[in-house]
Amino acid sequence: MTTDLDGRITGWNAGAEGLYGWTRADALGKNVETLIGPIELDEGCVAEAARRGDSLFLGQVVRQRAGGDLVPVDLTISPIVDGGTVVGMSRISHDLRHLHEEQASAGPGCRCCSSRATRNVGRPPGRRC
Repeated sequence: MTTDLDGRITGWNAGAEGLYGWTRADALGKNVETLIGPIELDEGCVAEAARRGDSLFLGQVVRQRAGGDLVPVDLTISPIVDGGTVVGMSRISHDLRHLHEEQASAGPGCRCCSSRATRNVGRPPGRRC
């Protein structure tokens, strides 16, 4: 999905529809925190990082689907730049439900994935748990 610097959703693709359960028509123009829940960082801090040109790898966070179910995702937020000016943010969410299902089936000794949300600003993309 994409948002403007105020957190209003400006782009919503089929992947976001499948992950979060909201249609494009329902999502566009809504505030991202209102629609799928807040993250540990204040949206003002996220926007400030984007204005500086910084990408944020937040790691595992928990968001909310349209029906109210919670979904663990790996979240990266990057600035969208047009002509040298930051105009918005790209928010890439990777579904982590399969990791939680694998952990549950592996039993209590498995430490492959944490069930709590973590804030991992600056951790390199691609590293999961």
